[in-house]
Amino acid sequence: MNQMTESDPIRLIKGYQADPEQRASFNRLATSVFGLDFEDWYQLGCWNENYIPYSIFRQGEVIANVSVSPMVFLDDNRPARLLQLGTVMTRVSERGKGWIRLLLDEVRRDFGGQTDGWFLYANDSVVGLYPKFGFRPHTEQEFYKAVINQGTARVRSLPLHSDADRARLVEAIRASAIQHRMWLQDPVPLLLFYLTKFMPESVYYLEEQNAWVIAEIQGDTLILHEVFGPDPVNLHQVIQGFGGGIREAVLGFAPLDPKGFSVRPLIQDDTTCFVQGAWFEHPVDRTVGRIPGLART
Repeated sequence: MNQMTESDPIRLIKGYQADPEQRASFNRLATSVFGLDFEDWYQLGCWNENYIPYSIFRQGEVIANVSVSPMVFLDDNRPARLLQLGTVMTRVSERGKGWIRLLLDEVRRDFGGQTDGWFLYANDSVVGLYPKFGFRPHTEQEFYKAVINQGTARVRSLPLHSDADRARLVEAIRASAIQHRMWLQDPVPLLLFYLTKFMPESVYYLEEQNAWVIAEIQGDTLILHEVFGPDPVNLHQVIQGFGGGIREAVLGFAPLDPKGFSVRPLIQDDTTCFVQGAWFEHPVDRTVGRIPGLART
């Protein structure tokens, strides 16, 4: 879609990821700003209508961008239609010229009234920007527990080194029962972006629960990002399955059954969650959890 005339060297174009030249320009700016290249993700078939770039082009090159990810979460089996904004970026020479406001206005025209809320994650350098557009800071909560564990590890590492590895994981994800609150429908594209780029060694399998686990081990702390299985998974048994070196477990989601877990504010370096919309105004715990990958760009 072109907002401006064909004779104008500046154009607003959106949803152009199938165009190789325009996609390459997007990747050049994303690499210069974030050190990220989305081409391999596109070649995996994961970049579709789940991630829509809205960009300002000047003479064929992207100079500013806001990407939109429409998401449907299930919370207590009620759908929450949320819109995530990400990869908000502007070429250094074009900053301060109002391009992001123009792009956000276009996003609002397209999605206004179609979503229950909006969220994004911002670096500390731009936290003053988003309140100008009606966003407010939102403190997420994280569930955690101390672990007393004398057993041996029973999980198997299943790194993603091949197409066959990815196919097995995708099959397990799509066959999974709901395992926690704010369950993202069709999480495969987002997870594959995260796992193939940053954490290919972070996939595990626990046979006794028939559970696939996305997790990181940082010292004696276990961070469970996601759990998948055809039946409800016992998170406490999953944590025990990582063996005796674990002293604390942190969940990247809100469990269906919080018994045995404590809750604390989620504080992250150089990251602030911003939200707006009716869904976030409910007087109950509204956490979108720690969504990996695109949620941080």
